Amino acid sequence: MKKCMTLVLILCLTLFSVALAGTSVTGVGSGEVRLNPDMAVLNLGVSATEKEMADALAKVNSSLASLREALNSKGIGEGDIAVSDIYMYPQYDYDYSSEGRIIGYNVSHQISVTVRDVSALGALIDCSVSSGATQLNGVSFNSSQYQEAYLKALALAVQDARERAEVMAEAAGLAITGLTALTEGGSSSYYDRQVVYAEKGAGDETQVDVGAMSIQASVTAVFDAE
Repeated sequence: MKKCMTLVLILCLTLFSVALAGTSVTGVGSGEVRLNPDMAVLNLGVSATEKEMADALAKVNSSLASLREALNSKGIGEGDIAVSDIYMYPQYDYDYSSEGRIIGYNVSHQISVTVRDVSALGALIDCSVSSGATQLNGVSFNSSQYQEAYLKALALAVQDARERAEVMAEAAGLAITGLTALTEGGSSSYYDRQVVYAEKGAGDETQVDVGAMSIQASVTAVFDAE
């Protein structure tokens, strides 16, 4: 008899715990804000190959100095020019030899240039090429309004998560009664299209198709429901 009463008590406590736990509905939401980039980072390189490494380095340093001077003349301050990588390595001739022999040295100096006026990108590319740059390693875009846009996208993501949870709760015959947890999922951005460099005609400067930028945010929200 005592064992039976104990089992009934345990069952009642279990049901009470379930009742206290209640029901939860989880909604995953996303938000997006679109804007036009107003900043860019231009990745440039200067390289040279000579029989002696010192000669290759001297040539690169000279070209880099000319490139910096040209960029400064276009309104790019020294604070917006940063060294990203420097490479120095030998070049080998493996003809008739498995070990190879050194026939020269290559030196490459990579810099990143922050451009605060994307409309000037084409002119800056042309200026860089004519002033010593031998490599263009791509362009990345950003916006001075990124943080503000992301916060708006985050608010939209929270709203989306609640709307999704309410739809699921209603379909299950429940109603949302409160918020239990809310977790930020992170941010991402992408462009409608890749950067396109138009072919140049005589006397024309390089044209850069910037495209639009999409700022996205996501959240996971857990709601109480009954």
